[in-house]
Amino acid sequence: PGMSNIYLYRNETFGAAIAMTVSLNGKVMGRTGANTYFLWEVPPGKYEIVSHTENVSRITIEARPNRNHFVWQEVK
Repeated sequence: PGMSNIYLYRNETFGAAIAMTVSLNGKVMGRTGANTYFLWEVPPGKYEIVSHTENVSRITIEARPNRNHFVWQEVK
């Protein structure tokens, strides 16, 4: 109770050979491939999610208590 879920999902087949390193608030959490996802149960608050490939993409979200938050990741 009181925690938040952050789902980062990658549901594409384009760019399947490209693994994307993902960090949450500066900590590397792993790598995604085609049709994969992460689920992080976190305390409410601000979180920065970063995808590292040839380019770096960032998004900041405000995780709210008892909520699910979804972030879609894709290769561009």
